[in-house]
Amino acid sequence: MSADGFLSFANKDWHDIAPLCAGLAARGIELWIVTERREPSTRWHDAVRGGIEIAAAVILVVSPAWVHSPPCAYELGLARGMRRPIISLVELSQAMTVSDLPSVLRAPDVEHVDARHSIAHAAEEIASRLRPAAPD
Repeated sequence: MSADGFLSFANKDWHDIAPLCAGLAARGIELWIVTERREPSTRWHDAVRGGIEIAAAVILVVSPAWVHSPPCAYELGLARGMRRPIISLVELSQAMTVSDLPSVLRAPDVEHVDARHSIAHAAEEIASRLRPAAPD
């Protein structure tokens, strides 16, 4: 069993990720998502570890809630420890740039996808990074 990506998001953002999931699924991207959003436990930690192990990359849905979420920090730490490519989805603007993100997200191992224009465009960008086009 494998997945193209592990989706890391804050509990508070659970309902907001549906359009992204649909956009990625429409592009053939298989996601591993923690379906039971609850407080971390041994079972939760094991499930998250297993999900990141089978994922080719980790996608961070960055929001203010994500930045302040210990479970999301745990997921990011596992992704780094397992040397998974990390893609952060964040709404960048003139008011918020990559330099405004917390230092853990400005590290060189994190690629950024701007969700400012549309979720469909962001899904296309993420899909292209997960499955680069074959050379001609």
